Amino acid sequence: MEEDPPLNQEPNLPPPVIPPVSEFQMPQPVVSNNEPNVNSKGKEVGAIRAVNNGRPKRLILLVFGLATLLMIGIAGYFILSKSPEIKKSAQKLVSVSKIGENKELSLSPEKVQPTPKTVGGTEGWAEYKKEGVNFSFKYPSELAINEYNPGFVKIRQDGPNQAGHEEFVDGIYLWFRSIDAGGLTLKQAADETYMSLKGDTNVSFPIVGSLGGVSGYTFRAKGSVGLDYYYLPLTQNLYLEVVDGTKDPASQGFSQTAQKILATLVINP
Repeated sequence: MEEDPPLNQEPNLPPPVIPPVSEFQMPQPVVSNNEPNVNSKGKEVGAIRAVNNGRPKRLILLVFGLATLLMIGIAGYFILSKSPEIKKSAQKLVSVSKIGENKELSLSPEKVQPTPKTVGGTEGWAEYKKEGVNFSFKYPSELAINEYNPGFVKIRQDGPNQAGHEEFVDGIYLWFRSIDAGGLTLKQAADETYMSLKGDTNVSFPIVGSLGGVSGYTFRAKGSVGLDYYYLPLTQNLYLEVVDGTKDPASQGFSQTAQKILATLVINP
């Protein structure tokens, strides 16, 4: 029977066994070259992980989509540019915009074309024409004309829906007024009225138009007011203001009659 060692005495243990150096697992050096990491099956481990994250695929789809949109846009441009109707409409819009912004008409009488086209359906109409007044027009004889002074006349015929309304809502409403330019150009005169109305109602910008074969400026006060303004040259010192406030909600023919009256306008410089 073996005796236990004393409490303060270390036990007799065999010396530790140290394995040879060859049995240690030495760390593998880090490869710093650009060669792919290939596993035992010959596949690139890192490359598979990069492709499978989806980014290159989304980039390819994005590039393809942009290229498709570009091709569609180019094709649409050539189709529109070859269409004569579309091309004509586009040129017309550009032309009107440029004239409205840049062209300045003169009050000089030599710019006036005093002979209008023949207007059908005006046979037997009365004519407003006075000495010293630089314009004339025809109108149905049953219509009443109010002359406030030479060169300022109004035509009004109330329609069936006008009763009970303070503002004009139904019938023929026209006025013709010769005005001293007071040193203003024709465009400045039109712009002055435009600016005075702009704060109270919706008004379109003055553009070049024609009335009775005479070129001038025109704009429209929109909404319930519904007034068309025309500014035409008379002499070097006078211009003509024409206002059409005709309303025809029940299709009584008021609009057609008003347009025929305006078409008979003749400027006499």
